[in-house]
Amino acid sequence: MGGRTTKGYPVPADHNPDNLPEELVFPWGPAATLVTTGEKIGVPGIRELVDSIQAMLGNPNNVVVVTSAWRTSVQELTSAVDGSGQQSIGLQTAKDELGSRWNGTAREAAVSYVDRVITTTNSIRDVIKSIAADIDGLRSVILANYKAAIELIVQYAKIVVETSGGIAAAADDIIKLDFTGVIKTLTKTLTDFMDLARKNVDAVITFRDTVQTKLESIRTSAAAIPIQAAIAPAAIDIGSWQPRKPTGKAFGDG
Repeated sequence: MGGRTTKGYPVPADHNPDNLPEELVFPWGPAATLVTTGEKIGVPGIRELVDSIQAMLGNPNNVVVVTSAWRTSVQELTSAVDGSGQQSIGLQTAKDELGSRWNGTAREAAVSYVDRVITTTNSIRDVIKSIAADIDGLRSVILANYKAAIELIVQYAKIVVETSGGIAAAADDIIKLDFTGVIKTLTKTLTDFMDLARKNVDAVITFRDTVQTKLESIRTSAAAIPIQAAIAPAAIDIGSWQPRKPTGKAFGDG
């Protein structure tokens, strides 16, 4: 659909360079039908709106990548504390090991430091988790509205072609052969499309602003997370480390 109406509207040779699922591929042909027909019969703003849908709602894959990166950060910080999902020892286990195998002022200083690191790490993880949740919410809104906008483009391009009796492919002919009020009907059709499509775009803009407000709040919370001071000198005083006895084999030994 719209293959003959692409004159004046740039349609790339590769319609899906980002390997999107079929339902998320921008409908270049139908979009060209709407834009070229709208411009021929004098409906203003339709090119800008269609371009906004293609550009602003954009490539949903990009949002998925960002969300995945934040989720990975949450998982890594969680693993740093509890050792989950990997072979290394988590901070909590390291703290338990210090307390069960050593005595002395050095041990107390080290355990206190690890406690602070665990608390800070958990705080950072919670902030990142909130950011990931908000970004994922934005992804969901983008996907839902992008799909809806694509469906609108395809649906209304079909109406344009059917309304013009199959001659919408040559929009110049519509004006010459308008003996049944086709132009009036097409204008109403394209106006209806623009009204509905703008609602999709506005929904994304509104939710994006909401997410931005949330992220600002999260950033404020993140700024309040204390930066860890250096470990106390007592913890690196070798003479202050006293092995606890009796003691078992070291954690992780065979």
